[in-house]
Amino acid sequence: MKIIFKNKKPNRRFYYILFGFLLVAGAGWLVWQKYKYKIVGDTLKEHLADKTNNLYKIKYDSLSFNEGVGNAYISNIHIWADTAKIKTMNSDSLPYMLLDIKIKSVQVSGVKTLSALAGGSLEGDSVVIDQPEISIYTLRPVNRQTKIESEAGTVYKQILGNLSRIKLNYGFINNAQVSAFNFFGKDKNFNIKNIKIKLDDILIDSTHNLDTTRTLFCRQAAFVIDSFITFHNNRPELTINDIDFSGKHQSILFNKIKLNVFGAGSTDSIEFITAKNLQFSGLNTNDFVKEKRIAIDSITCSEIFLNPPPKAFFGKNKNAEDVKDTTGFFHVYSIRVNALSFPKINMATDVKSKYAVGQAAIKISGVHAAQIINLKEQPIEHSGELSIALSNVGWASEDKLYSYGLENISVNSKSKILHIGEAAIHPLLDEKAFAASQKFQRDRYDVNLKDITLSGIKMEDLVKSKLIAEKLLINHSIAKISRDLTKPLEEKSKVGNYPSQLIQKLDFPIFIKSGLLNNAFIQYREHEMVSDSTGEVTFSNATLTLSNITNIAEKVKEDNLFNIHFKALALNKIPITGNFKFYLDNKQGAFLANGNVGPFDAVALNKVSIPMALIKINAGKINAIKFNFNGNDVQAHGDFVMRYDNLKVDVLKRDETTKNIKKRGLFSFVANILIKGSNPQDGQLRTMNPSFERNVYKSFFNLVWKTLFNGMKETVGVP
Repeated sequence: MKIIFKNKKPNRRFYYILFGFLLVAGAGWLVWQKYKYKIVGDTLKEHLADKTNNLYKIKYDSLSFNEGVGNAYISNIHIWADTAKIKTMNSDSLPYMLLDIKIKSVQVSGVKTLSALAGGSLEGDSVVIDQPEISIYTLRPVNRQTKIESEAGTVYKQILGNLSRIKLNYGFINNAQVSAFNFFGKDKNFNIKNIKIKLDDILIDSTHNLDTTRTLFCRQAAFVIDSFITFHNNRPELTINDIDFSGKHQSILFNKIKLNVFGAGSTDSIEFITAKNLQFSGLNTNDFVKEKRIAIDSITCSEIFLNPPPKAFFGKNKNAEDVKDTTGFFHVYSIRVNALSFPKINMATDVKSKYAVGQAAIKISGVHAAQIINLKEQPIEHSGELSIALSNVGWASEDKLYSYGLENISVNSKSKILHIGEAAIHPLLDEKAFAASQKFQRDRYDVNLKDITLSGIKMEDLVKSKLIAEKLLINHSIAKISRDLTKPLEEKSKVGNYPSQLIQKLDFPIFIKSGLLNNAFIQYREHEMVSDSTGEVTFSNATLTLSNITNIAEKVKEDNLFNIHFKALALNKIPITGNFKFYLDNKQGAFLANGNVGPFDAVALNKVSIPMALIKINAGKINAIKFNFNGNDVQAHGDFVMRYDNLKVDVLKRDETTKNIKKRGLFSFVANILIKGSNPQDGQLRTMNPSFERNVYKSFFNLVWKTLFNGMKETVGVP
């Protein structure tokens, strides 16, 4: 409709109406400007009380906004829950958490504030929240059915009421502080200090859950945290400093981590782990929030320091309830990690510990567990491949006479191989000083094993202190043993110290199906009292094959024989092969021993016979030696045959004045008359059945040697 004004002045009534309208509008504007903050504040309080069933309350110091440009500012906000009301609710209706929120200020830009408060939508440019302090009180643990975003949405609806849609370009939370407690026990769960959070493209409505590019309402998130601390019985347990998260790069970096462990006492604690630059890459935040699954591509850490507590630290009655999962996290969340790499792990050397441990490295791939608690309790079973390398381990014997060491240790769960570059037993004193330090005769050992491989192992067995393997291979072995016979023999029984019996005494289960020692060198030296000189027996180029090394009862029932087959050159010239068989289920130490010695020049035995028996062999050839013995803890006996030709000897003595060894003419003449120079002799082969009653103060090998020696003496005809 078109209105045409004629050239006529408005009547007076029009001015009255216009004036009245302006007056009312002006008065309304003045009233609004004076009371708008109270009106909006009262509306917020009523809204909050109504939507939370009077569970939450709100107060603040000041509220200001400019509805024209869409800016708003609220200072000193406090939103808290009525805890008295919670105590009247039954357990099924309890919320998962309560919040107590204090905020220094909230600043909103680019929002039509009045429309947002009156309606159900808030859209704008940005929100800046400054210095919030949030206290979280957990009332019940999370379970598998708990929808985290739904629970977060419930809290959101409780506090913000009709605002069913929030859309902002940018959000920033500055210097937030978060503390979490168990509501009923008042125990601390965790503290977070100085959080700065940046959120991009925020959307909260009924469709945001369907957008897989969003996590907890936003498309991209980033935050930095000064520190995160979890508690164990209100004592700091896990402390993380300088956390940096980037949703865009799907990574989170922890600059420094410290983990304390606690003993049986109320104040006992040890700084167990310190780590630097721990980084999680390929972190799927949607899986974490929506599926309660920790999904990570890789975890790396530049350096880890371990300070293992002693076993006694925990005491005998460590209560499992001390570490129960009050949040449900360990029993609800699953975990998948493609790769973990910890290339530099160092361990503390406790002055009270006898062990010194070098640098370690760990690599793990294919970690997967339906619940985190499964991984915590059975880490090996839930890892695809685990590789551990350790530079060295060293310790000293309790008597301070030896140092023990392992070098370049590595183990891999996929290849099922444990490799040790070198294992050594080093005496700290030379032979003379060692003997001088002892009151009685004692063997001195100097052992070095190189390139040791155990194959067919199971990593989970190692974790449980079991050694189960298909095969043991040692490519280079040196064992040097010496004894000073000028010292008195200690009257201490060695019954129970046969190789098989020592295996039974190990304090951990062991089963090695077979073993092979290549390139072995064995040396035995005795400083004799009569000759005042040292005799030496060596076995070079030795090969030892072992089978059924075990102390596990089930394995012993399947096969009760521990076998050692050996092949070597004695004294670098004499070929020898043989077998030892030990009955693992026999408490009397029953064993079998047999051997064959090939042809050699008898003169080669002078290296042993002169210092040990004061007999010099002038001529003769040993064609073969064969023996087959049975024995136990106290004796050995069996069959012995030695074939030889043209044996001639000299009997020696040590001069009392000069200490030189010289020939005893008459005794040598008589000896060569008495001994039988050959076997067979006159077409008759002499076979012997030597026996020997064991000196229980001496070793297994002494028993075998003495039985052999008796067979030799009887064959030659020496009384």
